[in-house]
Amino acid sequence: MRSINNGGLQGRSISVVGSFVLFTLALLAVAVAGILPALLPWWLIVALVVIPVFAVLAWLAPEVAVVGILAAIFGVLPDILLPTLPIGGGQLRPEDLGLLSLFLLLLIKHVGSIRVRLQLMRHYWMPLGLFILVAATSALIALAYKTAPAKDVFNEARPYFNWLLLPVLCLAIENARQLKRFQLLLMTLALVLSVGVMFQSFTGITIFGRGQELRQLWSIDGGVADVLRSTTPGMFLMTGALIYLLAAYAKEQIGQPVAVALLSAILIGGVLVGFGRGLWLSLLVGVGLLAFFSRKAAYARLTITCAIGTAVVLSTLLMVKPEYVYAISDRLLSVGAEIEHGSSFARRTEENHFALQRIYEAPILGVGLGGRYKPDSAESRTWPDQVRYVHNAYMRVTVKTGLPGLASAIILVLVLLRRSWTGARHGERDPAISFAAFWVILTTTVLTAFTQPNLFAPNGVASIALAIFLIEQHRHLAGTPPLTERNRL
Repeated sequence: MRSINNGGLQGRSISVVGSFVLFTLALLAVAVAGILPALLPWWLIVALVVIPVFAVLAWLAPEVAVVGILAAIFGVLPDILLPTLPIGGGQLRPEDLGLLSLFLLLLIKHVGSIRVRLQLMRHYWMPLGLFILVAATSALIALAYKTAPAKDVFNEARPYFNWLLLPVLCLAIENARQLKRFQLLLMTLALVLSVGVMFQSFTGITIFGRGQELRQLWSIDGGVADVLRSTTPGMFLMTGALIYLLAAYAKEQIGQPVAVALLSAILIGGVLVGFGRGLWLSLLVGVGLLAFFSRKAAYARLTITCAIGTAVVLSTLLMVKPEYVYAISDRLLSVGAEIEHGSSFARRTEENHFALQRIYEAPILGVGLGGRYKPDSAESRTWPDQVRYVHNAYMRVTVKTGLPGLASAIILVLVLLRRSWTGARHGERDPAISFAAFWVILTTTVLTAFTQPNLFAPNGVASIALAIFLIEQHRHLAGTPPLTERNRL
């Protein structure tokens, strides 16, 4: 009896000591958390919190970590979570460090099967490697001969680094279960983007991080009152998700018209408030191309549903925000006037004029990455990078890296179009995803490439790499067992 009582007293003593230790540790943690802000910069404190969380997530659920990096690239995460580090007069962004860290971590995790997992990229090694090699050579020449400031070379080389996302995706997502979760997270991210840009446009309150743009929309006639244009680097993800829903409905993969209509309305709202005529045209082209990939009856049902949905959205806007309907109409009907005397068209014409002059002077090497191709102007006083920036993707690659750069870009684009076209035509496993990925590649490399340098922008490269992976992974899973199962065999 005495031994039992002694055991109870000893247990209570251990419990008291344990509680005291936990209380002391908690008190110490609170004290450290209170002192750190006074001793360390805020960005370092954020890094100390985010880095271990990201490392654990990258190891246990790499597909979730990839979505986190995409959220940073597409500007969804607030700036407070993405502090930049100054380097060489430029800035090192946390999404770049996160992408590299995730790549190295996945190499360690899959050290015995790296070659097998990267087989999805086998058709892209040569064209993509050539494209990056030309850019790297141009950057090295610019640095060696000091034809451009190091920070400008670094900034124009950054988008090429985002191609690392493609092998990261191949290493991170290895089976159908992970792929399904990844696609669900992508759709969620697209919906968050759409709701966010609509909120920004309707309220004028900025909630997203870098890369977003919120400004007054001006029309040819002088201005449209109370209409804010809200754009996002995630526009291709957002519109690609919409194309996926329409394709899934047309291909009878989804049979819930109410759910499709609701989700599509949210995504359409995000596309509309961006007021991007090129993106609107690409969306219409995508809907038109669905006719070649769908049964007539299913496509007819889609067109009727889209017509009804468009009428409902426009009617709602007329009652709630009629000025937005007028702004949409003005953007659609002012294309001719913009070509004749619009400032945007005139700016691009001037860019092409100076770019062609520089290409004629240096057809082989170009001006190099980071190099300027046009003289200063009134606009460059407020936007210094204007003397280096070219909207036309193919004009940009030629003026920066010469004719070899143009040839490498064309080869890469042709491979992308051929692989994505065949993937869309024979996407037995998930035809809607394959078609949406084909649309993203067609839009980024052709339909909007003459007004946006998507091949040389972080969000454009990330969108293309994402589309490549989805096409090739679905093709792989349709033809062979998942990698994990094949390894067991």
